[in-house]
Amino acid sequence: MVISQIIFNVILLILIFFLLRQIDKFNNLKRNYSTIIVLQKIMEVLGKKVSSKEKLEEINKIFLQDYDIMLSTIVSFSGDEHKVKASNVDPKHYPIFENLSEEPMFKHNCETNVPKYVTASSGTSLKYTEAEERGIRSVMFLPLFLDEAYAGYWLLEDTRPNAFDRLEKVQLSILKNNLSLILENSNYQSTIEKMAVSDKLTGLHNRNYLYSKGEAAIDKYAASTVVMFDIDFFKKVNDTYGHDVGDKVLINVAHTTQKYLSEDDVFVRFGGEEFVILFPGKDIGVCKLKIEKIREVISSIKFYVTESKTLNVTVSYGMSTFQQGGNLDAAIKSADVALYRAKQNGRNRVEVA
Repeated sequence: MVISQIIFNVILLILIFFLLRQIDKFNNLKRNYSTIIVLQKIMEVLGKKVSSKEKLEEINKIFLQDYDIMLSTIVSFSGDEHKVKASNVDPKHYPIFENLSEEPMFKHNCETNVPKYVTASSGTSLKYTEAEERGIRSVMFLPLFLDEAYAGYWLLEDTRPNAFDRLEKVQLSILKNNLSLILENSNYQSTIEKMAVSDKLTGLHNRNYLYSKGEAAIDKYAASTVVMFDIDFFKKVNDTYGHDVGDKVLINVAHTTQKYLSEDDVFVRFGGEEFVILFPGKDIGVCKLKIEKIREVISSIKFYVTESKTLNVTVSYGMSTFQQGGNLDAAIKSADVALYRAKQNGRNRVEVA
C-alpha cells in the first residue's frame, strides 16, 4: 500500500511537472504570437502613406492597447529643439518632456544610447520633474539614435510598480529602431516644410507662409491690418556699396522690425527689398502707432559700411485693412498703392489706403 502511494505520488509529480512545462511553453508561444501581431501592426503603419507624426501616433496607440501601458510619449530632437511628436499625456505636461533629456536621471542615457528601467516598487517617488505629482511609479526610458546620432527618446510610464517587467527586449529593440527612422523622416519633412516658407537671407518667413496665415485670419477675425514697406533708394545702396552691404541692410531692417512685433503678427519678406506685416485681428489705428515707432528707430540707425564709414537708410510704409471673409490679395494691393503714395510724398513716411 505504501509503495503504491509512493508510485502514485511520483507519477503525479511527473504529470504536474510535464503540465507546468506545457503551460510555460503555451505562455511563451502566446507571448511570441502577441509580439508577432504587434510587429505586424507596426509594419502596416510604417507602410501607410501618412505623415510621420500620424505614424508615431498610431504606433503609440498600438503599444498602449496591446500591452496595457498607461502612458507613452515619443519626443523628437531636431536642431536645438525637443518636441513631443506623439503622446497620450495631458498636453499641459509637454514642457516636462521637451526638457527631460537634461534631467540628471536620464541625461547619461541620452548621451550613451542606453535604455533605463526604473521602478518605485518600494513606494518611493521617481526623481524627475513632476513624476511624484503625476503618481508615476514605473518608467522605461529608451533613447532613440540613428547613425550614432541622438534623435530623441521614447518614454513609457505607469502608476503601477514593476509595470514593464514583461516587455520583450527584442521587440523593444526592433520598435526603437523603427521609431528612430520615423523621427529622422519627420525631422527631414519639417526641414523641407520650413525651407518652403522661409527666406534664407533674413530668416523671416516668405509670401507662401503669409498666404497660409492670411487665409486663417480672414476666417477668424472681424478685421485685420496689412502693412507693406520697402527701403528707400535701396538700389542706390547696392550700386554704391555693393550687394554685401545691401544684404546687411536688409537683414538689419528685418531684425529691427521684428523686435517690435508680437508672436501673433506675421512678418515676411515679400520679395527683393519689400516686406509685408499682417496684424491678425488688430485695428489699423493701433498698428499705425507701432509702425511709426519702427520707422523712427530704423531712420536713426547707423549702418557700418566700413569701420570708419556709416550710412543711414529710411523706410516707407503703406497700410490697409480687410474685413472677415475679405480678400487678402486685394488688401496687399491696397497697401502697395499706399506705399507708392508714401514714396511720392517724400519717403520715410506712413500712408494709409
